[in-house]
Amino acid sequence: MKYSLRQATEFDYDFLYQLKVSCLKEYIAATWGWDETFQKKHFASHFLPKNSQIIMLDGLDVGELSVQERVDELFLSKILIQPAYQGRGLGTAIIRDLQKEARTKEVSLTLQVLKVNPAHKLYKRLGFQIVEASETHYLMENS
Repeated sequence: MKYSLRQATEFDYDFLYQLKVSCLKEYIAATWGWDETFQKKHFASHFLPKNSQIIMLDGLDVGELSVQERVDELFLSKILIQPAYQGRGLGTAIIRDLQKEARTKEVSLTLQVLKVNPAHKLYKRLGFQIVEASETHYLMENS
């Protein structure tokens, strides 16, 4: 699947908040409950577009990707794809590209996911293993 990435800007604020709601509200609500006022304040206080890229497909903004390059790992801190574009292989293509990048750099690719989020099944299919579990999250690694 051919996708492109562009740097997020402050003009992406509304798109990125709505993306969070459409992709994560169900799982956040199941884990802690959803308080719209809290979520808006939390999003605003943590909004750093310089740390995110917008996933584009056929010229349309369809998701968000955030990867932190650390000393011995690439940490996939966020991959969100609009529900209408899920299940088409886009997430798989992006993760496979990140796996190639991690292999080239000779580092692990890691991520954290809510236990209630079924995306962890995709990560397992792509070779990630659970290396740590908290009450709410899995820490997964692909090395």
